[in-house]
Order: sequence, then C-alpha cells, then structure tokens
Amino acid sequence: MMLQENLARLKEVLRSAGRPVVDALLPGIEIDSSRSTRGPFPDDARVWFAWTSGLRESPVLTVDESSLIPGYYPISLEESRGYVEAWGANAAHDVGGEHYLPFLGAPNGDNYAFVWSPDGYTGIAGFLVGESVEIEFTSLEQMLSYVLECYAEGAFYVDSAGLLSMNADLCDAILEQIQD
Repeated sequence: MMLQENLARLKEVLRSAGRPVVDALLPGIEIDSSRSTRGPFPDDARVWFAWTSGLRESPVLTVDESSLIPGYYPISLEESRGYVEAWGANAAHDVGGEHYLPFLGAPNGDNYAFVWSPDGYTGIAGFLVGESVEIEFTSLEQMLSYVLECYAEGAFYVDSAGLLSMNADLCDAILEQIQD
C-alpha cells in the first residue's frame, strides 16, 4: 500500500510544481508475466506499470515537460523493449540480474530499470551511456523516498526558465541519507 501512496504523493508534488507530465501520464496497465520470456516480473514493476504505462504522445511536450525527475520520463513497455534491444539482453549481468525492465528513460538512451534473476529481485539499476551499470536503489519504495525527498528539500526544482533542474550536491546528500 505504501508504494501506491508514494506514487500518488509524487503525482501531487508534480502537480503542485506545475509539471505538465502529470496530465500526459497514461493510465496504468497490468503486466502479464505469463507472456514474458523473462520469468515473473518483480512486484515493483507491476506496481509501477499499474500506476502509469508511459506518456500520451504529444507534439508539444518537451523532454523537460515530460520528466518526472530531471532528464527522465516514464516509458511504455514497448519503449522499454527498445532500450533492452539497444543495451543488449545481458546488460544487467554485472549487477547480478538476468533480466531488466526499463521504466524511466532519457533521450540519450540512459534509463532506470527493474533488475531481477530467477533467484529474486535485485533492485533498480541506472543504465547510463558510457558508464558501468549500477544498482542505485534496492526497491521502488527506496527510489520514491529519494525522489520525494529531493522535491521536498529543493534538490529537484523548477528554475527561473521553467525547467526542471537539480542541485547535484544536495541530491547526493539525500541519496546518502536514504541509503543509510
């Protein structure tokens, strides 16, 4: 229940910040593991995609206006497959995962993805172009706690030009606090 509450809180935070992404979120969908060749999806992935299945196509929304966090926007299952094809099926092996499912993407190919193996859920990894894949959060709950705290503390903010920005030092301090 806490996950759904924090996703609802995130939506309210974004709405309060005047972020257009709120109105562009598509309704959630049920993801069916029986149709997956990757085994059962982690519960976090089910909860996320039940919350939103990506964004409505809009010729007027910029990447910034589509972002939930600076530079990253929710992607659909279909878009997720494109990221997996670009990164390769084995991209999560270095972080102990056999499978991964991107859910937040960036125009340059960076993404955040749920990572799992037959032994269980590994966490959420950051797939950053030119960098090693790393588990950044142990769960969606931990990631949402971080994101909500970043908005609450002003680490994520709308700048004078109306763009979603971040204070990297403050983000790092919040991440350290969340991970302790």
